[in-house]
Amino acid sequence: MKTVTDFNLLDAHDLHLAYCGMDTMLTHELYGILDPKLQDVRQVYEFEKSLLNPVHTMMMRGIKIDVEARIKIVDEAQQRITKYRLALDELTTHITGKPINPNSHLQLKKFFYVTLMIPTQTHSKAGVRSITCNRVALERIGKNYLLARPFVKLILAIRDLEKQCQTLNKALAKGDRWAAGYNIAGTDTGRWSSSDHPLRHSANVQNIDPSLRQVFIAEPDHYLVYCDLAGAEARAVAYLSQDENYIKAVEESDVHSQVAAMVFGVSPDRGATTGVDREYYRGFSYRDIAKRLTHGTNYYGSARTLASVAQVETKFVQEFQRKFFKGFPGIRVWHQQIARQIQKDQQITTPLGRRRIFYERTWSDHTLRKAIAFGPQSVVADIMAQGLKKVWQTLEPQVKLQGMIHDAIVASIPKNNFDLLLRRVLDCLTITVEIHQRKMTIPVDAEYGLNWGKLSEKNPDGLKKWQG
Repeated sequence: MKTVTDFNLLDAHDLHLAYCGMDTMLTHELYGILDPKLQDVRQVYEFEKSLLNPVHTMMMRGIKIDVEARIKIVDEAQQRITKYRLALDELTTHITGKPINPNSHLQLKKFFYVTLMIPTQTHSKAGVRSITCNRVALERIGKNYLLARPFVKLILAIRDLEKQCQTLNKALAKGDRWAAGYNIAGTDTGRWSSSDHPLRHSANVQNIDPSLRQVFIAEPDHYLVYCDLAGAEARAVAYLSQDENYIKAVEESDVHSQVAAMVFGVSPDRGATTGVDREYYRGFSYRDIAKRLTHGTNYYGSARTLASVAQVETKFVQEFQRKFFKGFPGIRVWHQQIARQIQKDQQITTPLGRRRIFYERTWSDHTLRKAIAFGPQSVVADIMAQGLKKVWQTLEPQVKLQGMIHDAIVASIPKNNFDLLLRRVLDCLTITVEIHQRKMTIPVDAEYGLNWGKLSEKNPDGLKKWQG
């Protein structure tokens, strides 16, 4: 070991080594100070550290890409972009004398709010309201103003196609693999975040548009499987809130059908003429409305916000929430309990031991919404991570883990032993936790195919439901 007393006597190489040594010593010294203070979160820390091996396995392996299919989709998208841009240029030139850039918010605001004289659409962020032409604003304009509708449709179509091309044109690992990066501690709830791989290829795999998933394919002589926790957050909300009616709803068949039946008084069957699949409001079925609005209501969403997201009238959402809370009164009581808890302790600890401290204004609705969402989202995230870890420990490399998609995993399983191995995967993912002295088990659905897209006439190799 070399002892350094005067840095001025070192050459550039030794100076670099000396600084690295000092950084290491300082890190070790800080660890010695902080380690005794981490006992309250030691369980979570050790658990997240144990996830590094499966994460690195997935980041090194990635998901195989059908390169020819990728090129074909990009080429077709580029042709449609060209076609739509020409149409947009012709329409706007006829009105203003010159084309507009569909990606320029400044030009779009001038075109819609000055030239077409559409009432300005605003967006609020951190209490500051500003004029916007974001997607929500454009969809609202297209819905309410017939004159603007063709422009909105072309602009949104161009943006969507350009986003698809940008996604698919990402560099691949080893020439044909999408190997994204994962951050185990990337969110406050314990959910993993995904991003570009550290080696600067691929991208976030968790938000791949469903229309692009068919280019992700299974390993040779394998099926690609997609296993997800069914109705996970709704079930967690039910058990955390201890609402007996809601627990019954999530445990009896399809939760959204059960909620629609209880709130609207219709039959819970999936019939298009008699049950929850028949139309109720503006093209939405009873089940559609229940699914869209229940999730937001569970997380303390206001009627005005949910109406904007679902694109329905605020009065309609208010009536839905009135019926919802009447049918499931424990949800509102749970909201009140969370509000009192964060005002008293500024923290929430989940049944699985994950704690979050809220440093914001604990009396604000913004903080309360985050506190309410923390419990269900964290419980589901930790259950999913436990299941993935168990699959990696017991079934790798026969089952090749390839991705974590929020509350689901993507993996490849050999065809010659498929049913047995898939059953073992589902066993690993089926985890029972105790919440308020009750046992909660989230069921796991499985789909399989030769690619990640949905089964259809255009995609006969897509995912279909595994019936066991």
